[in-house]
Amino acid sequence: MRHIEHIFYAVGFVWAMASWPLAEALDGLSLLLTVVSVAGLLVMANTTCFAPRVFRASVIGFGLGIALAIPAITTIPWYALGGATAAFLVVVQGVGAGTARQLIHMLQMQVERDEAIEDHMRTIAALDSARRAATLLAETDNLTGLANRFLFMTRLDDLIARGEPFSLTLLDIDLFKNINDALGHNIGDEALKAVGGVLAACAEKDCFAARLGGDEFGIIASRGADHKGGADAIGQVKKGIADLRKRNIEIPAISITGGSAYFPKDASNRSDLLAAADMAQREAKKTRRGGHFDYSTNLTDTFRKETQIAQGISQAIASRALSLHFQPRINLSTGLVEGAEALSRFSGPELAGHSHEEIFEVAEKHGLGALLDELVLERYRDALVALRDEFSISLPTSVNLSGAILKTPDKLLAKL
Repeated sequence: MRHIEHIFYAVGFVWAMASWPLAEALDGLSLLLTVVSVAGLLVMANTTCFAPRVFRASVIGFGLGIALAIPAITTIPWYALGGATAAFLVVVQGVGAGTARQLIHMLQMQVERDEAIEDHMRTIAALDSARRAATLLAETDNLTGLANRFLFMTRLDDLIARGEPFSLTLLDIDLFKNINDALGHNIGDEALKAVGGVLAACAEKDCFAARLGGDEFGIIASRGADHKGGADAIGQVKKGIADLRKRNIEIPAISITGGSAYFPKDASNRSDLLAAADMAQREAKKTRRGGHFDYSTNLTDTFRKETQIAQGISQAIASRALSLHFQPRINLSTGLVEGAEALSRFSGPELAGHSHEEIFEVAEKHGLGALLDELVLERYRDALVALRDEFSISLPTSVNLSGAILKTPDKLLAKL
């Protein structure tokens, strides 16, 4: 920096020497105006200059050059020129100091602004990282690492919107509750992780898997030229589970059952497609656990029929609309009535025309079996009391139940 200052001393001196002819040619007033004008130019230069020390060196060099020119200047008295020069230097020095303070203030503001920008950028980066983490958390199942139900449904909607053909497969672990109850929930979690790992490994670029909740999983497979279907996806998962158990014998025996529906052949929207895959899965469970079933249109009729029966059972339980009719057992040798079987009869169009076995099967499948058994036992108790008190009949009798109440022995004993 000192070398640069020395150079600008010379620059200022040369500048002053260049102004000698002008000073000699001017009278006193013109020279004074010229000096003031030059001072103004120097002040402007200093205002826009970010190197006050260099500027000061050039000013000092200029002042020395003017001082040396005083004896040669005859148009104005030397003391007038000296006074003007001194005033000029004082003004320039003051302006230079003010400019230096402004420069320091500007530099401080620049540093503070840079720090603020860096803090802002760090805040943006932290918020972006938090957003990505929140998005990942919102779209990922924390146990298996697969996509969760939200992301699965989003992917399903996207494929339907694009109109691309694909298969939707729903699968779950057979008797998963038994694994939790018999081996503990930690073993159940290991089983879920095992299935999740196999699904993640089987998922190719045209296959997407997710955990939908509990022990239920979903697979979306694009149907390209190879026409992959739900059976192919289920087969890959079963093979993966078998290979995994060979490597890790601590994983419990896992059986999966699944059902598949196809877009757009079986349904054109998400809800109908899910319903179709669910019906296919329930049909597979009813036929043989550990298998797979593709949706067919006759399943819709079966589903509607079961739904109608289930609604009728719910209404019958709520309104207590059930009656018992005794069918006697007669000894053909003696002709005597030796007992009777109590048969349930329901009122209402929803249950009309459906067999006794069909009604109880649907009740148990839809979680209504225990409630229906309680209602039947209540009506059975009332009928036995009526036979005894009104007709003085005491015979061995029996009644048909769904069997669901056997899972709650306390309720069964209370009714008996």
